[in-house]
Amino acid sequence: MTPPDQPVRTNNSRRIAPEWFLIGVVVVWSLSFSLMKRWHDAAEDWAGDDFLLQSQASFALMTVRMGLASICLALFNPKVALVADKKAWIAGTCVGLCMWSGLALQLLGLALTTPAMSAFFTSLASFFAPLILLVLGIRQSKWLWAGLAFALLGGVVMVEGGWKFGPGEGLTVLSAIFFGSQVVILDRMGGGLVASRLTLAFFTVNTVFSALSLIILVVWRGNGVEFVAWLAGMLAQPGVLFDLLLLLIFPTLIGFGWMNRYQPLVGAGRAGLIYLLEPVFATAFSVAYQHEALTWHLLFGGLLVLGGNWMGELGRGAGESKN
Repeated sequence: MTPPDQPVRTNNSRRIAPEWFLIGVVVVWSLSFSLMKRWHDAAEDWAGDDFLLQSQASFALMTVRMGLASICLALFNPKVALVADKKAWIAGTCVGLCMWSGLALQLLGLALTTPAMSAFFTSLASFFAPLILLVLGIRQSKWLWAGLAFALLGGVVMVEGGWKFGPGEGLTVLSAIFFGSQVVILDRMGGGLVASRLTLAFFTVNTVFSALSLIILVVWRGNGVEFVAWLAGMLAQPGVLFDLLLLLIFPTLIGFGWMNRYQPLVGAGRAGLIYLLEPVFATAFSVAYQHEALTWHLLFGGLLVLGGNWMGELGRGAGESKN
């Protein structure tokens, strides 16, 4: 489920281009929108409109998800946990903190919006990443910028007719800033490191900060007994457990494992453009889970996103910077 224990930039004999693995990352990440939405729906009877309880439910999911991922990775590859690797842990901590901040805001926002809207505003991270690179003095090709604009337009079309901007959408935009920063940090710090060790640090940081946030909220609210009873009831539901298992295996272990290994091989600008495919797959899963209906603007918007990625491919031949 996780990448072999070798440096992320070792790619001498690889037959499959790293871009394809990032597309796989996008596919499994896209599933998480519907799986996390189902968790919020299952918690709705308990939390209602109480934002503090919704936050407890969100951080509980993050703690369980990332905690299980840390345990699975350590058991699957024990030497990852036993070998000290300061650089990998520093990089994993920095990437993990940005990802945790983004995931927390995204998950809180998802309780107040639809999976498709969440996917679109999350995709703004792909625009923020090259902007951050530009501030750092690293330019991208005009083709890549054109591809980003085309793909973002596709995202706009995909949610046409369902537009709104409320607290949920605002939280998701903030999450996109952190996700964009994470893309750049991984690109700058992830090269030449053992990906599985970086990923273990990434999971551990997310687990610790999620658990601490959960504890603070429970103590603040003073509902420890009630919360534990609710969480036990949630984890006793077969449907919730099945969704959690899917969330653990695909978006978490495979998705983040491949992200940490293959994104540094691609470059932040190109990776950001690939990540813009996420709303396409997220909407497909949302339709499959019957969160929304299939309409012409979803199809047309998806084609625009694919067209933006095609422009990015043209840019690679035109001398796009690969950071």
